[in-house]
Amino acid sequence: MAMKTQSTSTVDVLTSQGIKLFHEKGNLKEAVIIFEDAYRQATQLNNSCECDCAFNLGAVYIANHEPDKGLAMLNNVWKVCEDIDAGTLKADLYYNYGLAYELQKKEKEAVNYMELALETYQGQPDKTLTMANLAAKIADMYTGLYNAPQAAKNHQVAAALYAQMEMSDKHIIQLCKEASQLFLGGWEKRAKEVADSCITECQNIRDKDKLGRIYNELGLIYSQCLEFAKAATCFELALPPDGSTPADRSRQAVIRQNLGATYNTLQQYEKSIPFHKQAAKLHAEQGNRKAQGKCFLNLAYAYSQLDQHDDAGEFYLHALQAALDTVHSDSPQRQSTATVNSDSQQRQSTVTVNSDSQQRQSTATVNSDSQQRQSTVTVNSDSQQ
Repeated sequence: MAMKTQSTSTVDVLTSQGIKLFHEKGNLKEAVIIFEDAYRQATQLNNSCECDCAFNLGAVYIANHEPDKGLAMLNNVWKVCEDIDAGTLKADLYYNYGLAYELQKKEKEAVNYMELALETYQGQPDKTLTMANLAAKIADMYTGLYNAPQAAKNHQVAAALYAQMEMSDKHIIQLCKEASQLFLGGWEKRAKEVADSCITECQNIRDKDKLGRIYNELGLIYSQCLEFAKAATCFELALPPDGSTPADRSRQAVIRQNLGATYNTLQQYEKSIPFHKQAAKLHAEQGNRKAQGKCFLNLAYAYSQLDQHDDAGEFYLHALQAALDTVHSDSPQRQSTATVNSDSQQRQSTVTVNSDSQQRQSTATVNSDSQQRQSTVTVNSDSQQ
């Protein structure tokens, strides 16, 4: 009995060390070694620590981008855990299965397990934030699968959960995404209603940077719905203060390009021209020749509608040259086009989508006795993404 207690103590120490390394950026490989050692020792014991060690090792394999090993170890959990339905273990298992399949590019299997995790977390205490983050992730996964109805549904769930926790910024962001997916799903009226509710709730956001990003997203949604007056208002509100960093100036360029294109569709050409010019200059500073060319094209169109044909011709030539310069290069920006019809002639102005979101960090869950399992690979705080 004394030897077993000593071995159990050793496993506990190794588990604590592994969890510490797991949370320290750059130490995942060391964490894998520690958890492997803990699991080897745990298999020699006849107690529940083998279950925890199998779970943790599977999670760390997944965090270390080794999904095959992770899945094999998670499968062992079902074999050795007697209380698989206790606490959040089953939900955490489903969640890690989802992450592993996501790494394997098996998106449908991944989203199925994420949904099982979300369903199983329900009713668990102190899991509201976990469920909100998970619903948001599921929504993004459905977006990647081009399933707008399910994406909108899960964004709505996430928004409601964030609202419960009075997390206004995340609540509104999820509503914006819901509105976008509703539009893509063909529910334009509902999309505009959700976007309108976001405008009302923006007064609760104090962070000007986040507020600007939200207004930009709303502007894009309204432009998709051909509500260009509302889009212009949102883009104006989205304009950040003049910044010195490349990221600030890149955002300035994108939003000013959006404004110029939107005012073109509203036939307010004199108002659009300064935005086209400013955006073209800013894109040039960023070395984004393709986006600059689109600004020249929109600028040429605006001049042509004002019967300033010499200026229009000059900027059409600039746009053509920019297109020739970038014909063999790929642009990192995503493009969205706003099109309107007037007098049986189709006019087209390009609206550039400002994609500020970083690649999402996948999370893996680990457990150590009574400690809360949900934790992120790169952030030192529980239940946050």
